[in-house]
Amino acid sequence: MVSGSERKPIKPRRRTANVSTIEKFSPKETWREISKLQEGKTPGYDLVDAKLLKELPEKGIIHFAAICNACLRLAIFPGQWKIAQVVMIPKPGVPQGSILGPVLYLIFTADIPTHEDTITATYADDTALLSVDKDSSTASAKLQAHVFKVENWLDKWRIRVNQGKSVHVTFTLRRETCPPIKLHNEEIPNRKMPNLGMHLDRRLTWRKHIWTKRKQLDTQLRSMYWLMGRKSNLSHESKIAIYKTILKPIWTYGIQLWGTASNSNIEILERFQSKTLRTMLDIPYYEALMLTGNSYHFPTLAAYENIAYAQYAEEPKLLSE
Repeated sequence: MVSGSERKPIKPRRRTANVSTIEKFSPKETWREISKLQEGKTPGYDLVDAKLLKELPEKGIIHFAAICNACLRLAIFPGQWKIAQVVMIPKPGVPQGSILGPVLYLIFTADIPTHEDTITATYADDTALLSVDKDSSTASAKLQAHVFKVENWLDKWRIRVNQGKSVHVTFTLRRETCPPIKLHNEEIPNRKMPNLGMHLDRRLTWRKHIWTKRKQLDTQLRSMYWLMGRKSNLSHESKIAIYKTILKPIWTYGIQLWGTASNSNIEILERFQSKTLRTMLDIPYYEALMLTGNSYHFPTLAAYENIAYAQYAEEPKLLSE
């Protein structure tokens, strides 16, 4: 028996984690774990859900991994973080995804600088600067002067240009290339790039655009062959309706521009249309196609070009009225 006076208070042992054995994890491992999070779950008090974490940029992932490694190294997780609220700091620009977004963007970029020797073309958030001259050096000098004014405007309003989408293209029949253009002391790459769905080549022959559309049409036709092929049970009228609804808009887009291409390039799409028509209507290759095409009101490429040109010429008159 031990009396109460002889009892000694037992001091609680303080358990400390051996943090020296914990290895740091890299931002790549952090992103791998974030990508495994399931969306749709109710977020915590900070209202940060899995979808928001997955949209973190590369710098955000790096900082997030550094904070987690610091918590493991110090064996401390501040309790205030559990009840903290995340305050979004709006960046310069206009709100994304709103109804007034396009209107606000037009107001925000209404004072974009222009130049008397160049042409400024804008569509949505894309901007093109055009300089025309017989001498390549003079054309580049005019364009560079305009770019300098745009640089000052970008710095003033804290707008960042997407360098990955900025290109410098030379359109000429000559062999020489215009001198390079620099934006914020970085040379703009001189490469081909589609603009609003149109593939512009150096000599404006439209061969690159036509072949791109031909490959796109072949891929789309293969995916729909079970519906438009020879063994399909659909009627001819239904097949042609599908063609005019899905396949035809692919090659008719921008026909007012690429319709000026040479006959050899236009025949690339003409052959596709003839092949597709024979496949849909199950017409043998030894039979004439012209009468069948006209009976179903299926104009040729040349006929459709004339229709598109006439409609394009009438649009300004209708708008003026």
